[in-house]
Amino acid sequence: MNNKASAKDLDHFSLFASLSEDAKAELLESLKYRTFEEGHEVCIEGQRDASMFFILKGSVFVSKCSIQLAILDQGDYFGEMSLLAGRERDATITCIEDCTLLEMDQALFDSCIKNTSEAILDITLTFDRRLRRHNEILIEQYLEIQKKYRELHEAHQDLLQTEKLATIGVFTAGVAHEINNPLTVINGYLNLVIKNLNSEKSLDREKLLSSCEKIQLSAERIKEMVIGLKNYARKDGIGLMELDLNDAVMGAINLISFLYEKEGITIDTQLFDGQLTILGNIGQIQQVLMNLLSNAKYAVEGREEKKISVKTYHRNNRAFIELSDSGQGIKKEDQSKIFTKFFTTKRPGQGTGIGLDIVKNLVTSMLGDISFKSRYEKGTTFVIKFPLKDIK
Repeated sequence: MNNKASAKDLDHFSLFASLSEDAKAELLESLKYRTFEEGHEVCIEGQRDASMFFILKGSVFVSKCSIQLAILDQGDYFGEMSLLAGRERDATITCIEDCTLLEMDQALFDSCIKNTSEAILDITLTFDRRLRRHNEILIEQYLEIQKKYRELHEAHQDLLQTEKLATIGVFTAGVAHEINNPLTVINGYLNLVIKNLNSEKSLDREKLLSSCEKIQLSAERIKEMVIGLKNYARKDGIGLMELDLNDAVMGAINLISFLYEKEGITIDTQLFDGQLTILGNIGQIQQVLMNLLSNAKYAVEGREEKKISVKTYHRNNRAFIELSDSGQGIKKEDQSKIFTKFFTTKRPGQGTGIGLDIVKNLVTSMLGDISFKSRYEKGTTFVIKFPLKDIK
């Protein structure tokens, strides 16, 4: 077939470097001169074509499973591996711009490989360069994915922290009021102690000790609330550690029980009489419980009986938290969607739909599992289970 290429054009390709001018001229008579427009797919992944191509002009990009692997331009060639292995194309080659190519069929390729000893070496070296180039691209892609993963992880942690702080904002005023109560007690008994110490009468030792004990109890109450707030509000970065599930549960309940009592909501706790040791994160467990307790509070609003029950127990080497409410329950058609992100049954402005999605992700991250059962107008029970490490 007549073509517009010259022997000089073949000098761009290392594969033909050892050929004489006569051999190049003879080869040109057998090569096909092809032109393709930008966007044309010269080779398609999975198809069987018996030819390879040499780029005289333009550029192409190589992709596999829609992922770009490399860009080839003048002096490069492609398609040789399919001819060597006798298999389908393992990549798609697409023209980035208008391209001029020389096409070599299977018979001519076999002849070149057989008669030119340097051809196999050149193909091997070319393949090696491509592998190195692909490897560099893969490393860059891996580093980029790693960076995106870190950014996503940080964004997820920020979301968890924001959700925590939003919950804290709901009962901050109540916490301040609750702390004020023991502070009033402390101040009152301190005044009695000071008055007693300044009195000209003999000191009443028993009265002083009683006052100091009441001051100490009130201070401990404040300390417990502050520790609870600190554990709940801090950013979690400590991973999993051994902890008593009962301590984590009571830490969450102590934070909100006084607020719920003021709204006529009873929290009934039935904790395992002993220690249930699990591998977990106390801040995350409390965040899970705060979400569930908040949902339970919403569920019992307006109900004649406002009751929330929290149990812990163990069974089959698992530790369980069971949280039930006497609320309106979840409609049957909504039950398959409650762990779906952004789905909420709350009124507009009262729910974001991310709480239970966060709950499920947190429980899963601690190797646990969460499920629920609900009857409309009868109430809902959530059951969380964790691998049990020890019982005492």
